[in-house]
Amino acid sequence: MWHFREAAYEDTIAESKLGEFFSGSPSQAIIRESFQNSLDAIEDPKKPVRIVVSLGNANAEEFPEAYEALSVHWQAAGRKPSEYGSGRFLLIEDFNTKGLLGPIDKEQEPHDSLYSFWWEEGRSNKRKGSGGSHGVGKSTLSGASDSNAFLANATG
Repeated sequence: MWHFREAAYEDTIAESKLGEFFSGSPSQAIIRESFQNSLDAIEDPKKPVRIVVSLGNANAEEFPEAYEALSVHWQAAGRKPSEYGSGRFLLIEDFNTKGLLGPIDKEQEPHDSLYSFWWEEGRSNKRKGSGGSHGVGKSTLSGASDSNAFLANATG
């Protein structure tokens, strides 16, 4: 008899349609999905959403906590963390958007946009008429990463 392990707190809720939507270049998917998420979260409809995309370089000394956390992913991918003394990053910032709303704790209600972004994969509860709606936007971020990881920062 097969026994499934009990779901852990850090497990995501996955119903992915990723394979259906991502053909073509990763850069096209990143821009399309990131922009769509920003446009779906507009704060003031009378003003435009502003999106800034930039490339940069970071080194381990500048972001020691991030490099320490990412080293686990690099090791899992068969790479040595020492190979990543520095690295390129893609920064996507949006303005005039609602941001990621709701509690960071997975068990706490309400399950709002932060919960959906961080804990769900392939699920969407976007309103009718919004773009996207297949819950695969964040997967483009990790899929384009050498370590299959991304960092998120939401400020109010």
